[in-house]
Amino acid sequence: MSLIKNAINSWHILINKHQYVVIFSEIAIVVLFAGITHFLLNKLIERFPAICSKYHKKPDQFLIDFVVKSIHKPLVALIWLMSSIISIELIYQKSMHSIKLFITILIITWLLLRILQEGEKYLINFVYKGDQKVFRQNKTTIIAVGRLLKIILAIWIFLIIMQALHIDITGLVAIGGAGTIVLGLAAKELLANFFGGMMIFMDRQFMVGDSIKSPNQDIEGAVEYIGWRLTRIRTLDGSLLYVPNSVFLTISVENCSKRYNRRIKEIIRLKYKDLEKINIIIADLSNMLKNHPDIDSNRICFVGINQFNYLAVDCLLWCFTKATDLEGYLKVQHDVLYQISTVLAKHEVEIVFTSSTLVDPHN
Repeated sequence: MSLIKNAINSWHILINKHQYVVIFSEIAIVVLFAGITHFLLNKLIERFPAICSKYHKKPDQFLIDFVVKSIHKPLVALIWLMSSIISIELIYQKSMHSIKLFITILIITWLLLRILQEGEKYLINFVYKGDQKVFRQNKTTIIAVGRLLKIILAIWIFLIIMQALHIDITGLVAIGGAGTIVLGLAAKELLANFFGGMMIFMDRQFMVGDSIKSPNQDIEGAVEYIGWRLTRIRTLDGSLLYVPNSVFLTISVENCSKRYNRRIKEIIRLKYKDLEKINIIIADLSNMLKNHPDIDSNRICFVGINQFNYLAVDCLLWCFTKATDLEGYLKVQHDVLYQISTVLAKHEVEIVFTSSTLVDPHN
């Protein structure tokens, strides 16, 4: 009897060892298959530009980078996570279908988000044709659409996960409806900022790169970023100004980048004793403005007597520069003021600029 018992025990031990050997061999096969798949994926990524060149003589390098960056990391993560879960299933002899489904959904979400992100960069690069204004306009639209698609994707994935976990969505919708009311009251400013950002994108009041200012508030500078909650503006002194989007729903905004011209308006104050020279001076200044290469001759160019003061004559100089940026405008204004001083010096006329020089109107 003892020999039979020993034989039976030896048989059970052999079976158990054989079972573990089978399990570990299956795990080794799974890991080997994952490694081979990862290796082939890397080779395919390396050969992808050469494959594209066979079908297209000059493949778009940016498009190639878009495909590679979008799918490489999510697919690698999917390969190794799935092999790990299958190995755990082999060890514990239990199905992990829900976890595999959950991970698959997360990987697909990650893949779609990367496609949206890289696609946004590709479209911004694709629409750039040299026109900076068109580029900024299209860039702003692409960014807005990309953010909206990401929000829709997040809501869609959330609903899929709820269904996969067998959670009743109707109950969540009811709770969400009540929660939305409470959240809306608690986060009124946040919602106002959200809708303010939406109005900026829809109305196109300004875009990234535009120079704006507001007569209602102390806001002036170049727009660097437009978010759903706030807008980042680089002020003239180089500091960053963060403005909640809800502010733009209630204030007036002047978009300086959409100007056709910038105005130069100067008052030239002369003494009454130089009144007989004033017509010649005005004619010279008018010719100077008409012949100036940086002054828009299609807009009003006016030089003339504007007002008789008690002790001096005010001449108004009014013109518009072709330059719309601040630096270009300041350079043109400097040159115009220098030309004015040159004309006045030629006619031996002085500019009255302080009350101390106005002692005698006939002096």
